[in-house]
Order: sequence, then C-alpha cells, then structure tokens
Amino acid sequence: MSAHGQAKVSGLTSFTLGAGLALAASVTATASCASGGSGASGTSGASSAPGQGGANGHSGATVSAPADSTTTAAASAPDITVQRTGGFAGAKDTVDLAPHGSWTATDKSGARRTGELTPDQATRITTLAADPRLTAEAARSRPPTRCRDAYSYVLTVGAVRVAFVDCPADPDQPAASLTLTKQVLRFTIQPAR
Repeated sequence: MSAHGQAKVSGLTSFTLGAGLALAASVTATASCASGGSGASGTSGASSAPGQGGANGHSGATVSAPADSTTTAAASAPDITVQRTGGFAGAKDTVDLAPHGSWTATDKSGARRTGELTPDQATRITTLAADPRLTAEAARSRPPTRCRDAYSYVLTVGAVRVAFVDCPADPDQPAASLTLTKQVLRFTIQPAR
C-alpha cells in the first residue's frame, strides 16, 4: 500500500487510514507502511525512530475520540436566565441555568436553591434555546398587555433578551420564548404535576 498505512484494531478489523482521516471512536492501532520500514513515510502520522517499535518497524498509534455528545451539546449551549415577576402574589423569581445543566434559583425573599438538570432535560433545553425564532421575538415590540395579574417574563438566552407578559389575550405571543421559559421553570423551581 503506497502512501497509506494499515491499522489493525483489536486484531479483528482492518481499516485503511489516509492522511487527515479521524476515527469516531478511541482505538489503539498498529500502523505499518508498505516498505516495512520505520513508518516515517506517509503512514497517517504513525512513526517510530530506528530501534523503536516491534518487528518490521511497527509503532503504536493512538487515535483519540471526540468529546461525547453530552459534552459537545453543553459546550454549545448558552447561559439562560429567566426572570418572573407579577402574578397574584407578586412573584419575583430568577433562575440562572448554566450550559452544563446546573441551576440557581432566587425568590423575592432572597432565598436560593440549586439543582442539576437530568441529561434529557438539558438536551430539551438546549434544543429549545437553539430555536431561531427567539432572535425574531426579541426584535419585536409589543403593545401593553390586556391581562391583569399575569406573569411578566424576561428571558435571556446568551445575548438574546425577550421581555413579554404571559397573557393569552395579547396578540403575537412569543411562542418559542414562552415554551423555553416554561420548560426552564418546570425543570427547576416548579413541582411536577
């Protein structure tokens, strides 16, 4: 095999590796070049100095795995803050949600609670936070609300900020913002129903 190396994974499967090819799993591979030499000539990055490696100039090459999908999703998720005020009792709640799923909630008395989202909850929040409608909803101006004693919200997703009142009678409700806000509250400070 001219400029390509061959890798045997656990002695079961053989792959041909070309320059720049990355595997999706972490494996330890043994690479050899066609000439049986030191592996320094076009062998997908596996090389050994003379005197190293096994017979026929083989050298060990390790291919690293990419970060798992949970870590990748968390790294790409923005910080999220939900502020809720109003209602009959005059609520003043703030929930700060970090990209990795930990959250801190503060109520109007200043009492703080903390917690951690489950992986499924974190995935759901990350998906909702990526909705492109959030940016459009942030740019819209809204008329005064028609509701009394309704909750007012300020949702911040990274650099996007949406302020609205949860009033079904108001026109043009920000559907994506409302859905994300309710999910954050449901997964953090509101008891399951």
